[in-house]
Amino acid sequence: MFAVVISLLYFNLYYKSFEDKIGETSVIEGYALKNTSYTNYSSGYDIKITKIDDKKVNVKSKLYTEYPCDLDDYESFRMTVTFIEMEDNVFGFPEKNYNISNGFLLKTISTNEHKNYDYFGTIKKPPSSIFTECNKYFSNILYKHLERDNYKFVDALLLGNKYELPASMKRDFRTLGLSHIIAVSGMHFSILFGMFGTLLGLLKIDKIVINIILIVFAIFFMGLTGFSPSVTRSAIMFIIYSLSFLFGRTNDSVTSLFLSVTLVCIINPNAVFDVGLLLSFSATLGIITLGSILKPKTKIKPLKFILESFIMTICAILFTLPFMWIFFGELSIISPLTNIIVNLPATFILYLAPFIIILNKIPPLLFFAKVLINLFCNIFFAIVEFFTQFSGSTVSLGYDFVKYVFIVLIAGFLVLSFMKIKNPIVYFIPVVASILVFSVCLFIYNMTESKIVRINYITYKNNDGFIVVNGNRGMICDISDGSYGITNIANNLLSDNYYMLEIDTYMFTHYHQRHISTFYRISQYTYVRNVILPEPVNEVDKNVFNNITALAELNGCNVIIFSKDEDVSIVLFDNIQIDLMKYTKLKRSTHPVLSLSFKVNDLNYLYIGSSAHETLNFFGADVVVYGRHGPILKSLIDIGDKYNFLQYIIYGNQEIFDMVKYKFDVHYKIHNDNHYNTEIIFNLKNKR
Repeated sequence: MFAVVISLLYFNLYYKSFEDKIGETSVIEGYALKNTSYTNYSSGYDIKITKIDDKKVNVKSKLYTEYPCDLDDYESFRMTVTFIEMEDNVFGFPEKNYNISNGFLLKTISTNEHKNYDYFGTIKKPPSSIFTECNKYFSNILYKHLERDNYKFVDALLLGNKYELPASMKRDFRTLGLSHIIAVSGMHFSILFGMFGTLLGLLKIDKIVINIILIVFAIFFMGLTGFSPSVTRSAIMFIIYSLSFLFGRTNDSVTSLFLSVTLVCIINPNAVFDVGLLLSFSATLGIITLGSILKPKTKIKPLKFILESFIMTICAILFTLPFMWIFFGELSIISPLTNIIVNLPATFILYLAPFIIILNKIPPLLFFAKVLINLFCNIFFAIVEFFTQFSGSTVSLGYDFVKYVFIVLIAGFLVLSFMKIKNPIVYFIPVVASILVFSVCLFIYNMTESKIVRINYITYKNNDGFIVVNGNRGMICDISDGSYGITNIANNLLSDNYYMLEIDTYMFTHYHQRHISTFYRISQYTYVRNVILPEPVNEVDKNVFNNITALAELNGCNVIIFSKDEDVSIVLFDNIQIDLMKYTKLKRSTHPVLSLSFKVNDLNYLYIGSSAHETLNFFGADVVVYGRHGPILKSLIDIGDKYNFLQYIIYGNQEIFDMVKYKFDVHYKIHNDNHYNTEIIFNLKNKR
């Protein structure tokens, strides 16, 4: 309770005081803690701010610059920045909570407009920097001796350095329920300290001395991995266990767990927001409570290992479900299987990784450690690659009926807690009941949704796009200049409104250079199963086309190419026909005319880019969208009453609405900055 009060006061009094600065431009002074990204056009740093507009402060911040800014660790500087809102949800990850829990209360950006900064040299490093230097030293040894992808994985697994991990690897781990593998916590402690304890025991060292050595090592390991809340929780729990042995006391795992979390929250109030700590705490609680009850009694060691892995995984999933629901909104249904399979290679990798560092100066012994760790890493990645081929392995927890599933699960465990259970298998009854309730509700939902098609028009700035949804399949149609806006909105709508965690189809209507980086970003964070691309018509298009096809093939996407020499039709989801007009230009613009229609049974949903009306007629259309992207409208459009069969008109913005005149009654929708999407629903059987 005391820890909770401290955390609440911290956030209400301290954290909230910095929220008022969002949107302000100020001059800050501070020093760099760590470089997080660096390119020819941007850079990112973790920084400590010591002054804001000459007023002393002491706060950590995420800094992004829209130009290359070369800062060394602990180098002090003065810079003009704008404080911006932290992103709350980045492709399913609670980025804001994660940053706050690590002490980053502000996010700042330095633009080209305010590109003025001064360097003041390197400050005196704090004593804690020794841990950072050790981490870098060990990381460089791993980098020197391991294959590149293997190094990034082992560096995260052993030392907690996740910055180098590719987003696609994190995506794969999240999808398969393996994210805990790269979050240093209790599992890592039990493996590493179990190994070191065994090695010290083989040296015939007294158990008291062994426990003292391990306590010192636990403190060192906390610092080595950055004192993250989940690592600190595990280390404190281990230290409590060792101290109980030293003082001849009986260790109570549940008490140790709650005490360790309490101490973490008192020492670091930020930790109350740390998702890793909450997941680590709940998973450990499930394992030491329900897991101990369900412990298998078989004496066959291979079978016992498999059963224990399965039971521990199930218990961890059950107890972390509330936090998975709140923070991620998704659950990997194959995680019990994947965890059992990867547990063995992951354990061997953790056993071997310290020996790469220890044997660094002994080449003959180092050779065998390198070969083995690369072998187990390749096995691990092969397993991950195999399972990521299957779509639907992760399900959304955003459905409205999920709360009823939780009610069934919690009610079942509450009833069992008041009963004297002799057979532990009984504890699986509420689990099975919850799975059945979820499965039935999901089946009914998908059956209902499979009978309708949802077409959602999206606008953002001067760009357009669509998402098309039918059942459990969704498409993004990108009609933009390649910027992130449309893709981000579309992906968020698919996951938040339609509970889709994968993109079945991603479609381009034309090319801009920025489409390469946009597609790279979405394919790194989300699975895209199919890509529909127009045939390139010039050298610039060919460059974009070649880059996107290469990215698609690298990520296992099926590529579909359509001709631009003639009007074409593409069948989507077996029941939607997409018609695209051939490549056309207006005399007054170099931008291609953009037009496409979605036909569902006898209904026609027609999109026309800005000014495309000059080359088209609307006969047969039920819904017409006047989009933003393309040449700017130059003259008034007077369609009189000739298109009085239209049932709905959607305008990309107020300016387009003001340019279109007609004399018949029709429903319409105008997009603006506060309204960026409009959904039209088509029934596959009956006309609406």
